[in-house]
Amino acid sequence: MTNHSPHTPETERSTQFTQSSAHSNLKQPPFARADQQTALPPARSRWRKLIIYLSTLSITASLGAGSGLLLLQSYQIWMAKRQQAETRILNQASRYRQQGEFDRCIETTQQLPEHRISLLIQQSCEEQRDQEKLKQADQLAFVQGQFAMGISLAQEITSPALQEPVSQFIRRATQRMMTFMEDYYREGRIDDAIHVARAIDDSNPLYLTVQSRILRMQSEWSAQSQLFDMAQAQFSADELDAADQSLQSITHPYWRKQSQRIQDAVENRRQTLEAIVADAEQALEQGNFDRAIARANSLPQTEPWSNTKAEILTEAKRLEDRQFFYQTLALIVVFFLFILVAFPR
Repeated sequence: MTNHSPHTPETERSTQFTQSSAHSNLKQPPFARADQQTALPPARSRWRKLIIYLSTLSITASLGAGSGLLLLQSYQIWMAKRQQAETRILNQASRYRQQGEFDRCIETTQQLPEHRISLLIQQSCEEQRDQEKLKQADQLAFVQGQFAMGISLAQEITSPALQEPVSQFIRRATQRMMTFMEDYYREGRIDDAIHVARAIDDSNPLYLTVQSRILRMQSEWSAQSQLFDMAQAQFSADELDAADQSLQSITHPYWRKQSQRIQDAVENRRQTLEAIVADAEQALEQGNFDRAIARANSLPQTEPWSNTKAEILTEAKRLEDRQFFYQTLALIVVFFLFILVAFPR
């Protein structure tokens, strides 16, 4: 017994569409051109495009998400390595600082020029290094006496926190150098004083003061030296009063000490000349005119001895002339007495 399915309008339309499609497929070749094929209904075409678009978008999104995850993972790995490297550099710099190797500490921190902690470590190392330099400079200057080297080392210090102590040190060291310069000058070591002054360069805050003082020293030294030479020449020329005036104008301790021998020589020479004058005057009183004239002629032709000499010679001639007159008069008197006695009236 055969079962027959009921016939409905939808079943008949579906059967007709299937038979029509099979009939059309039998009439078209299997590889017909796209324009020869029967177009799909519009609704199915849109759904197909939508499915393709969504599939492409899904694939693209998946690829993008995967790439983003890879990039994020790579960035995290890179950041982790960078942080490890920074930590290693900072630890190394800290060890150098603890060991007192401040130059190596600074060199290490310069590998992280923009890192805040690195900059702080670098600043700390620079300050500690400069503090050591300041101690070394003080040792050089005030212990070893190498003031120029100490000042030069202190001028290398760049830490802002140490600028005031550095300035105070340079001023103290320079003032000590100026004290040595004055001591050398008083002792007559003008070349040593100039050498000290030249060791103070133009970057020193007291440079102009030192240069002004050394110029005055050189001027005073030249003037005192000329007075000394003048006094020596005046003594040699028996210009004793002029030599005294020149010697009294010498005020520098060194030249005063050097001129003392000239002063002594002047006094000895004056005493000698005064003794000659006294001897000549005594000879005049004794009537020894030849001796008086001889002693007067030994006096120099300088003031005041030239006037004294002239006075002695004039007096000697006057007394000699008077003696001759009296002797002549006496002879005449004796002659007339002899005549009167010999030829009485």
